[in-house]
Amino acid sequence: MAASAASSGKRVVLIDCDLRRPSITQQFGLDDRPGLVEWLAQTVSSEGLLHRHAASGIYVLGAGAKTQNPPDLLGSARMQHLIEQLRQSFDLVVLDAPPIGPVVDAAILAPVADKALFVVRWNTTAREFVRHSIERIPGERKICGIVLNMIDLRGAPKYGRYSYHSSAYYKKYYVG
Repeated sequence: MAASAASSGKRVVLIDCDLRRPSITQQFGLDDRPGLVEWLAQTVSSEGLLHRHAASGIYVLGAGAKTQNPPDLLGSARMQHLIEQLRQSFDLVVLDAPPIGPVVDAAILAPVADKALFVVRWNTTAREFVRHSIERIPGERKICGIVLNMIDLRGAPKYGRYSYHSSAYYKKYYVG
């Protein structure tokens, strides 16, 4: 989502709010750099914390050092202030949060977010678990969509008598 918005000319900042397993931080090579944790703990200034990814144009704020209390940091007034500041400089502020099932972090971040987008692993995550997780997000109309990832097209259901993923109609769009 962040890459798509940036490619359309929007100024985008992506914040790794998964302070336990910071995959965005790793993906952008920010493992050994100060980030969100240090800023929220007030051990660094905001100077140099945002890193611009040259290929995509996305600005990234890594998670930073490990912490013992992610919910306290993410639910702090300082976190809310950071989001407010970034909204003034960027068209889109994307918060990458950990899964809502095992930890409370995403529910804590929801009040500072305009919308929440759920990512659900296809054919693995139980519907009841998804429903329960959605109910944990506070706020009326906070959920803007659900994205299914890790879809196995061979096992995806067929509609009608045709399988769209293997039909000539589908292939003409994606096979060069």
